[in-house]
Amino acid sequence: MVVCIGSIAVLALIVGAGAAWACLRGANGVGLCVIALFAASENFHLNVVSGLEWGWVLLFAAAYLSVFLRGDALDDPRAARWLAAVAFLGSLARTDFGLLPAGVFAAALLESWRFGGRGVLLRPAAGLAGASIGVVASLLRNRLVGDQFLQSSARMKSLWAQHYALDPDRLLTKVSTLFGAPSLVTELLALLALVCALAFGIRRFVVSADRSGAPDPGLGSGETELRVAWLGSLFALSGYVVFYLQSVPVQPWYTANLIVPLALLLGLPAQGRSVWSPASISIAVPLLVLLGLQAAPASRFLEKPKWQHHRALHRAGTLLREKELEDVGAWNAGIVGYYQGGRVVNLDGLVNDEIYEYAANNQLPRYIDERGLRYVIDFRRIFEAPLRRRRGGFDDPAFLARLVPIQPFQRRQSGRMWTGLTLYRLRAPEEERPEPVAEPDPTRP
Repeated sequence: MVVCIGSIAVLALIVGAGAAWACLRGANGVGLCVIALFAASENFHLNVVSGLEWGWVLLFAAAYLSVFLRGDALDDPRAARWLAAVAFLGSLARTDFGLLPAGVFAAALLESWRFGGRGVLLRPAAGLAGASIGVVASLLRNRLVGDQFLQSSARMKSLWAQHYALDPDRLLTKVSTLFGAPSLVTELLALLALVCALAFGIRRFVVSADRSGAPDPGLGSGETELRVAWLGSLFALSGYVVFYLQSVPVQPWYTANLIVPLALLLGLPAQGRSVWSPASISIAVPLLVLLGLQAAPASRFLEKPKWQHHRALHRAGTLLREKELEDVGAWNAGIVGYYQGGRVVNLDGLVNDEIYEYAANNQLPRYIDERGLRYVIDFRRIFEAPLRRRRGGFDDPAFLARLVPIQPFQRRQSGRMWTGLTLYRLRAPEEERPEPVAEPDPTRP
């Protein structure tokens, strides 16, 4: 099953890459530089093997903009139907996919206001309608399955966000991984490419466009579609930045929605231009330098696990299965639960609809007792960090005093979040607290 999901995800990525190239094929070397750079990034390598929705979102985003740019006419009804279908599927993959069709529609509204005519609105409106229907379908599905319109993960992340200040650096760091390993050089080169793309894009698609909407000399037909696609990508990226700033935490796979609009933002200003034009050279040179810096490390990304603590989670799940321990809960329950056999109760609420009300009222210990859980397993920082306790709804000294460590799986490293994975027994309030167990042998595999 895992191999099947992975194969389908890889196929989706291949088709998505082809669709992205269809969008940028006229951008000379800039389009190729963008695709090669993103494909060589650690972010891409991590997500391509994950089997999550990342590949599907990338496919539908690339297909959406490819269909939009390849339409025979602005008011082509067949292209409009295709856009509606692709946007519908994209919203099923991720409900926030609709920000891309919304951005394109906003750009089309601006185009209609500037140059007159409503024909330019047909395809973007169809796409936005398809995305909206997809969101409604997802909400109805959640209501039928879990008695809530919002899925559990969205409700919990909204609750967590109340405990955090806005952190743009966290989001920008994730986005910068598309351009190379985090460093000052990477950030400066990426910023230079983006500034050049914005400067030449605004000059071409905003300042130089005349009131008649006629394309610049030598660019050929389709300049209106390019203008809407570029501005739509800019609007979509702005929307995703604002949206993800409210999300905690920002995960590597959130880049799925950003890759295609970012690629068009960089590539479309050079569309139809000479390879030696100022736009092409200014954008391509920093991208080529970034690609050169990233080429060598790219072959080593998968030599060791990105998240070393996953090994400890695997060992913990295997032990639970071998010891046949039941009534176990965990906040990071995915890997542990998979190798245990699927009976570990999720306590962070991302895949457990029962958690939200307890967490929101700081009553998670009550839920644990009502479920009859006798063990919990997680990283020690989960219990030591006040912010983690508050957002999880278990900031209760009486509950923390009941945790008896019985099996550590990692040596704890001070200040590190994902260390000190430990299996705890939940003692009854009247029990005397035993002496804590020793840390594990660091030489243990």
